[in-house]
Amino acid sequence: MVKIDQAEIDRLLSTEPTSAQKVKEVMPMKEDKVNWEPEFNKKLQRNVDTVSKFDMNFALYWIKAAQENGELNKSLAKLCRQEDILCRNANGEFVAILTGTDEHGVKGFETRLQDKMGDILARPQVKRGYALFNPGESTEGFTSKALTQKR
Repeated sequence: MVKIDQAEIDRLLSTEPTSAQKVKEVMPMKEDKVNWEPEFNKKLQRNVDTVSKFDMNFALYWIKAAQENGELNKSLAKLCRQEDILCRNANGEFVAILTGTDEHGVKGFETRLQDKMGDILARPQVKRGYALFNPGESTEGFTSKALTQKR
């Protein structure tokens, strides 16, 4: 059993509520080009390295809206399957590893998104891309490959 002394209780009770901090942007844009924030890129690369060990196809898929878009984020979360690995879904930024998929699976994901949200992906302020992984390929630089993939 953990005991909390009176000093700890007083400290907790005296703490003033802080305003919620804005979630850090992990896909900053510069000159209409999306980049990964370095710390997020390291975490993302670790996820890619781990998933690559499952010896299956997958896609690293991302969407970056020009501004916060809660509706987009909610819809994207609903469209991910249980086995997909959601890496980021906040403030108009979405990054997921779509497991067990190929280019047809990515197109299916986008079709489901268009069915649910209309032509949101066709808007010029919404950037998106993906990279496909096949078993046996190297994961070195894979996260950057996703950013340079033309859509």
